[in-house]
Amino acid sequence: METSLKDFETILHLINKEEIDSNDTIHMTANENIMSKLSKHYLKSTLSYRYHVGMFDDQKNLTVSRSCLIKNSLMLRCLSPIFLLEQQAREYVKKMFFAEYADFRPLSGMHTVFCILSTLTKPNDRVYVFTTESVGHAATVSLLKSLGRKVSFIPFCEKKLDIDLEKLSKQILIEKPNAILFDFGTPFYPLPIREIREIVGNDVKMIYDASHVLGLIAGGQFQNPLLEGCDVLIGNTHKTFPGPQKGMILYKNKSLGKEIATEIFKSAISAQHTHHAIALYVTIIEMYIHGKEYANQIIKNNHALSQALINEGFKIFKRKNQFSLSHMIAITGDFPIDHHVACADLHNSNISTNSRILYDFPAVRIGVQEVTRKGMKEKDMVQLAKFFKEIILDRKNISSKIKEFNNKFNSIEYSLDEIYEKLF
Repeated sequence: METSLKDFETILHLINKEEIDSNDTIHMTANENIMSKLSKHYLKSTLSYRYHVGMFDDQKNLTVSRSCLIKNSLMLRCLSPIFLLEQQAREYVKKMFFAEYADFRPLSGMHTVFCILSTLTKPNDRVYVFTTESVGHAATVSLLKSLGRKVSFIPFCEKKLDIDLEKLSKQILIEKPNAILFDFGTPFYPLPIREIREIVGNDVKMIYDASHVLGLIAGGQFQNPLLEGCDVLIGNTHKTFPGPQKGMILYKNKSLGKEIATEIFKSAISAQHTHHAIALYVTIIEMYIHGKEYANQIIKNNHALSQALINEGFKIFKRKNQFSLSHMIAITGDFPIDHHVACADLHNSNISTNSRILYDFPAVRIGVQEVTRKGMKEKDMVQLAKFFKEIILDRKNISSKIKEFNNKFNSIEYSLDEIYEKLF
C-alpha cells in the first residue's frame, strides 16, 4: 500500500507539472479554447455532485415546489436557480442562432451526435455523411453502423474543395436519404446548404455539426445553418464557443425540438452534469454580449496570421486564393521536415498545434480562437508567425521566449469576469 501511494503521489505531481506546462504554452489547436474565470468557477461548484434533472420548459410537468420536484415518480431537490439561468441562456441562444428550441443536456459533442441520430432517425434509415478523407469526423460511420443505420457518403470534390452538387443530385435518385449529417470536421469554408436543401427536398432531415464554428455562427461570422435550410444544429461547446466540454442541440422547429427532447430523456440522458450546465449557461450569456466582437477578431487574427506566415516563407491552404473563413489555418506545402516532426517541434517550444492529413496533403493545423480570447490582436499574429519560422524552418527551440511572450496575456477577454471579481 505504501508503494502504491508513493506511485500515486508521483503521478499527481506529474499532473501538477502538466498544468504548469499548459499555462506556459500558447495553445493554437483548432479544437480547444479557454474559459473565463466566471464560467470556470462553477466547474468546482458543490452542486457538481447533485442531480440536475429535466429542462426549464419541463417545469410545469415536473411538479415543482419550492425545494423539490418529481420526475417519473422520483422526487429530487429542485435546483430552481439553475433552471432560471437556463431560461435566460435559452432565450439568448435562440436569438444568436435563429432557433426556436434549444436542448443543453448532451454531455459532449459526440454524445450530441448520438442523441440526435438515435432519436431523429430509425434503424435501416439511410444517413449521408462526409468521408473522413474529405471533411468528416472519424467516429461518425462507426456510430451509424452501431445504430443500425445505412451509410452513404456526401460526394466531395477535392479539386474544388466543396460538395459536388451535380453528383449529389444523381446519387440521391439511387440512394434516397432519410437524413444528412454534415459532420464538418475541418470547416475552412461554408457549405452550400441552400442548394442542397433544394436538391433533396423538404422531407429529408438536415443536421449541421457546428462543433468547430459554433462561436463564429453565434457572432455572425460564419454561415447560419438554420436560416439556410437545416432542421437541426448541433455541436460541442469548447472550440470557437469558449465554454466547458459539453454539447447543445438547436432546432429550427419548436415542435420537433420538444418531440426529440422527450425521446432523448427516455433513451440517452437522465441527468446532465450540473456544474458543466452552469458553466455553459454563463458562457452563453458572455457570447450573447461579446460574441460578435470576439468572432470578428478571430477572423481578423486568422487573416493576419495567414499573411504573416506567407511572409515568413510558409505555404497556406487556400481555396480560390481565399484565406480560410473560419478560425482554422493549415500550413501545407513542402516542409523541410516531416509535418509530424514540425508539430512536435512546436510543442517542444510551447506552441500547441495539430498535425494531420488534409485532403491527402500533410498539414500543421492551427486555430486562433484561444489566443484571440487571451487578447492577442493582428500585431501579435505577426510575432507568432516569426516564432513559427524560428521553430519549423530554422529548427530552434525557443520555449523560454514563448513563455515570456505568453505571460503578457493573462486576462480572458470577451467575458464577464468583472462580475467574478465582484462576487468572488
